[in-house]
Amino acid sequence: MLAIELQWIERADLCIHLNSEEYATFGELLPQSRHKLIYPSIAPVAPPPNGDQAIFVAGDNAANYISVRWFLKYIVPHVPEMSISIFGDIADGVKRRDRPLYEKHRNLFRGRIADKDAAYADAAIILLPTREGHGLSIKTVEALSSGLPVIATSKAFRGMEIDPSRLRNVYIANDASEFAAAMIKCRAMSERSVPVASDTRALYEERYSLEGFARRLGDVACKLMVDDPRTPLDAGYRKTATGASTDPARRHSPAD
Repeated sequence: MLAIELQWIERADLCIHLNSEEYATFGELLPQSRHKLIYPSIAPVAPPPNGDQAIFVAGDNAANYISVRWFLKYIVPHVPEMSISIFGDIADGVKRRDRPLYEKHRNLFRGRIADKDAAYADAAIILLPTREGHGLSIKTVEALSSGLPVIATSKAFRGMEIDPSRLRNVYIANDASEFAAAMIKCRAMSERSVPVASDTRALYEERYSLEGFARRLGDVACKLMVDDPRTPLDAGYRKTATGASTDPARRHSPAD
């Protein structure tokens, strides 16, 4: 299957990749092809003014279940006084895979919501206890866009090719006890945070906003058209979208 996929991909004039892991992998698999890394545009979430919740947003898949299970079993017991909300249909996944664990923590689950901004409406801290996963994490980018303090494992930043420790409102904790300690510390600091002026919000605007995505994609498209030997480049003639000529000498009157 991979061989067939590569045969199709190598026909492309340019391969655009959405995360750094994919970019590196296909660069090795198809070294003769041209590759470009353009991070996808992901809609931002509205930074809340005065939230008081530590929130975790996750869909129902195996990787998220592993992450939520680790969070519930090894982190939650160390932060008994913290207000925590888990949004998304991961609640169904936990209930299906480990009913006792779900029942023990059912008060934390808020279930699926139609408007994702509603999940962040009362957030003071965003939790990313990611243990498994591949490709760029959408919920990590959403967390960045909020500008709020983020507590995460290193795995949450996969495919981004950045050092999250340089972001002043991100706290990396790969150990359960460290994660819990960071939650307690971050709760006090979140009251002094200014989401729109944060490092994570600036990173989001630079890499994942619609404007940035459109600009980078437009630059690539223009370069492809210039480099394409099939594109007519003389000033007197070019084709429109309909194939009509713009050469004044070749125009016809409406009566023709």
